Amino acid sequence: MHGIEAVTDVSLCAFPREGLLDLFRRIPRLGYDTTWLAAREEGMVDDNLLTTGQRNAAERVAMLLMHLYRRLERLGLAHEGSVEFPINQQHIADTLGLSLVHTNKTLRRLKLLGLHDLRGGRLWLRNPQALERLADYYDAPPRRVPLL
Repeated sequence: MHGIEAVTDVSLCAFPREGLLDLFRRIPRLGYDTTWLAAREEGMVDDNLLTTGQRNAAERVAMLLMHLYRRLERLGLAHEGSVEFPINQQHIADTLGLSLVHTNKTLRRLKLLGLHDLRGGRLWLRNPQALERLADYYDAPPRRVPLL
């Protein structure tokens, strides 16, 4: 029912469903961390539904750029004001429920406004405060992040 495609190298750890209850009993801390991650991901799904249903194209793109940048920044992956960004316009269009043409025009418009720059596989936020306002993005750093 679900599919994913990695755009970068990833490490994957699969838990067989029938073994999860035993995992929770034997290693409660890991069980808690797994549950925490699942709940956080569910919250992101809710945010994506809000974005698709309530935001216009510029707001959607701004939200995605802010979200991905901040997430990578928290992981220590921001260098000299930019992050690696292997995502192409088709990925963005598919993620946000926009046509490729509309995505291209929206990205160009936001770039001309001096809000971001995408080149050489990197993303720079040129005016993160304006992007935050446009997206109605609020950034409350999450509490304790599990180690998985």
